[in-house]
Amino acid sequence: MESWLENKKKYLIDAIIHVYPDKTDLAIVVNFELGENLEAIAGGESLRDIVFNLVTKWAIPNGNLEQLFQACYQEKPDNSKLQELEQQYQNHEKLDKLVHILQGYFEIEKTIIFTAYESSLYQVRKLNKTKPQKVEEIINELDMPIQGNYNYIDKFVGYLSLLNTETSLSNDLEKWGKENIIDFDELIQQVKKEQRQREKQCHPCLIIAISKSGDNYVVEAWLIKNIVQYHRESFSDCEQLKIENKSEIPTDKNLSNLSKITINLIQQGLIKANKSIKQIHVLLPSELINHDFDSWKTEEDEEGEEDFCTGICEEYEVVIRCSDRLRGKSPPVFKWREKANTFKDQLKQYANSVFVLASSDNQKTLFDQVKQENIIAVKITSVFEKGEVLGKILFKSAVPLALWTRQQIPDIEEKFNRILKNEDNDISLRELPSQLKSKKAQGEKNINHLCLLWDDPDLLPPEQLLTENKL
Repeated sequence: MESWLENKKKYLIDAIIHVYPDKTDLAIVVNFELGENLEAIAGGESLRDIVFNLVTKWAIPNGNLEQLFQACYQEKPDNSKLQELEQQYQNHEKLDKLVHILQGYFEIEKTIIFTAYESSLYQVRKLNKTKPQKVEEIINELDMPIQGNYNYIDKFVGYLSLLNTETSLSNDLEKWGKENIIDFDELIQQVKKEQRQREKQCHPCLIIAISKSGDNYVVEAWLIKNIVQYHRESFSDCEQLKIENKSEIPTDKNLSNLSKITINLIQQGLIKANKSIKQIHVLLPSELINHDFDSWKTEEDEEGEEDFCTGICEEYEVVIRCSDRLRGKSPPVFKWREKANTFKDQLKQYANSVFVLASSDNQKTLFDQVKQENIIAVKITSVFEKGEVLGKILFKSAVPLALWTRQQIPDIEEKFNRILKNEDNDISLRELPSQLKSKKAQGEKNINHLCLLWDDPDLLPPEQLLTENKL
């Protein structure tokens, strides 16, 4: 395998010719610094022939390339071509040591290393979406200039040295940083400041997805670390949660243990998200779209303490999603993506101006109202005994936003209007999940039976975790 200098041999040959246009001067350096006779080790008619032979037929075969380069650089340290090559060489040596350190811990500390990699690129979204597989690939991705005092590799080392590692990796990196990064302690302070700023802007989200598995169902869950900055192609922005080391948690057709599963997943998410979750997205197949998810609690009921356990809708912004839209190539899936993109463009619009009323006890009539091309948000006053009817209407209509109730509620339109407004003030679409949570936390009568479909196509688990058959 060629060394770094061997890969740069053409540049080195040009630099030596530039520095020693007189063959005699080059012969002196070779004699005094290397103890060799230039004519004996590198003959040739022209200066270029001599230098080419010196590098390729003597220095490289005998392992003396670095010695030759350093002899020339020490003798002519002010030469711009040799200076540039020396800087590149020193940087390569520095990064080579870094790669060697990381390789020794890579298998054990892989998650921590990738977390630091993503943190250092927090404000950069590169066109290359391929996940690095090796340490060298990570360093190559980060080896680019940055405005300011520190480059991306410096910041990567800073972030990684601050993370809690199972091994002495952070200690080794701190030592490397103090040797190779100017004002390393200042870099650490800058990285800590960035972390504090990011924590203020961080809004973690828990996705709980239920999908069909034979006659029963399975539950899967992911923690999205920050919905504000989330990108599906970013592998460390999202972490799949497990129970008893299973990523697919079984439940029966009646979802009898779903509340307990949910409590476990929420507790896991809170630990990983530093006790903070903003939203919970419940992805349900169309036949379960009317499931009473709002009855789930945030902790297990102790005997005689049922009234003291908080419901998830009171603590979190909880929205329903349609899991049938996550896979397949049916027309409703494509149409949903088109409408959902329109919904994202209108997040600053007043919610009351975007939602339209849909009301009919006849299923076909209601479907015709909801499926219209220009409609992206509906408030449905009709109540159907079978929840799957509503689920099919929402799925096939491709509508991304919907408000409805699972039970008959007096003055339902007025209730909807109170959700879509804050007192007498209009709220934006963006504020709707927070508004619904606020109303439910206040314990307004019948509000808990209101449901919000909020189907954002960008807020999904990473694509590599989804298949055609299951989530």
